[in-house]
Amino acid sequence: MWKSESLFFDGDTYFSSLLKGISEARVSVEVESYIFETDGIGIKVLGALERASKRGVVTRLLVDGFGSIGSADEIRARLRGTGVKFHVYHSVGVPWKTDVVRWLGRMNRRNHRKSCIVDGTRAWVGSFNISDVHCRGKAKEKPWRDTGVSVTGDEVRLLRGAFERAWSSHRIKPHRFSCEWLRLNDLRGARKACVDDLIGRIRGARKRVWLTTPYFVPTHKLLHALRMASAAGADVRLLVPGHSDVPGMRSVAAAFLGLLTPGKISIYFYQPSILHAKVAIIDDWASVGSSNLNHRSLLHDLEVDLVLRKHASLQELAASFQADLSYSKKIEVGSLKEQSILGRAIGSLGFQFRYWL
Repeated sequence: MWKSESLFFDGDTYFSSLLKGISEARVSVEVESYIFETDGIGIKVLGALERASKRGVVTRLLVDGFGSIGSADEIRARLRGTGVKFHVYHSVGVPWKTDVVRWLGRMNRRNHRKSCIVDGTRAWVGSFNISDVHCRGKAKEKPWRDTGVSVTGDEVRLLRGAFERAWSSHRIKPHRFSCEWLRLNDLRGARKACVDDLIGRIRGARKRVWLTTPYFVPTHKLLHALRMASAAGADVRLLVPGHSDVPGMRSVAAAFLGLLTPGKISIYFYQPSILHAKVAIIDDWASVGSSNLNHRSLLHDLEVDLVLRKHASLQELAASFQADLSYSKKIEVGSLKEQSILGRAIGSLGFQFRYWL
């Protein structure tokens, strides 16, 4: 069990804690983010890394080549000469100058993690990219709804090992991997173990399966597990975005949600702002992190989720989930089939290309 767990439900408190952690670092700081914008919060994080480097702290920043395609060059230029080491995971590059098949494989494998590790003993993990879209007063519209967690404990070293594997071109194997407290999927065995564990927990749930996911493009096994949990009497609720940052995603999600059992599973569309949190509460087990319930997270991208089992954390997550439901619109499964012709067409197209979404 983690020595300490602190939950965050908005970007302002999350980034305030993360920046404080970087300012207190004495040995090392590793930050990785799928999207790293050079906006207000991005400049603050870069400044904190630069100051840490000047104190003699080993600082490294890893961004994804696809997610941060518009900012990577600017970040590299700003960090030049500061001592902060910078690396782009699977840089997009120019396909016709390399093996196109290999390039396509690299582009289909992204680092979708959002984490910060300080001194190898404390970590921040969640769905917060380094972007102003999560912060009050800076977002152009209402801040995105996200969830993050800060933890301390021995398992943080496994997260640091995963960072090393993503940073290096060498396939550094861990001494061990475990889905008990830290769910990593950067190795084939770990990915299968974590997916099987999640499916098994949902299938075997008897009390509740409360899932928050912004991109619902599930595998057949996941759909079947949800049906089984519902049939066994578990309270199955899915919270998805009413408005998405990805055009057409609501129609794609509706196509899959329409395959669930009418009257048995409750579906809610969050209304106030873009819902981007990734949280699972299954009986007395919960996870918070970067994984979506889609083929991309389950099969392709690098993700990280932390397992929380402290009673206080479970209560806090459950209260947050119920609060989100109060700002959501409940939808009946049958009504999802009553979309416009365009909506049905988008949903059908998404269903055909689900493996890539």
